[in-house]
Amino acid sequence: ITGTDTKLFATGFYGVAKTLGMIIFSVWLVEKVGRRSGLIWGAFVGSLPMWYIGGYVFRADPEGAAARGDTARNAWSYIAMVCVYLYGLIYCATWQGITWVICSEVFPIDIRMLCVALTTANQWLWSFIISRTTPYMITSLGYGTYFFFAALMVCMGFWAWWFIPETKGKSLEEMEELFGAQPVPRDTEWAVKEETEVAKGGMTAAHVERI
Repeated sequence: ITGTDTKLFATGFYGVAKTLGMIIFSVWLVEKVGRRSGLIWGAFVGSLPMWYIGGYVFRADPEGAAARGDTARNAWSYIAMVCVYLYGLIYCATWQGITWVICSEVFPIDIRMLCVALTTANQWLWSFIISRTTPYMITSLGYGTYFFFAALMVCMGFWAWWFIPETKGKSLEEMEELFGAQPVPRDTEWAVKEETEVAKGGMTAAHVERI
């Protein structure tokens, strides 16, 4: 792509594709398709544009062609450009959004705030690492960079298939049972509730009777 205006338009349209993916996620996908299915299908289908881009770069060598002054475009090159936007849309409609939802609902209430903070920090850490290393990967690996991320998405799909249960529509109690948490005995639960009321300055009937 040549020309400043064209490059800016191409970059801006990528942002539009990602925004459209987030709208699809928020309005329809997360509650209709579900968390687990969205992650699985998002990984496998989202890897297809990356496989194509890697294959196209391998066969066409667009950087070498540009260095030789050959800027001719064909249908295959336009498909590769579309795949860039298609990948952004699919990823934002699935993994970019669903992971935030899962991280906010699977942890018990008493440690949820800490766990969400840790998962958020981890997400931004890896975003920083990827944004810093990808240009070097493209320079040194070329088409292999796209194959690497495509293979990584396939691994993500299998990981979600084997290790992520469906959490759509689950209550907090069902969520703890789903992840194998031990149920709290009822007498212990009431004891904790009573102590909480006392700590707040109130007295339950049980405490009044004891006095």
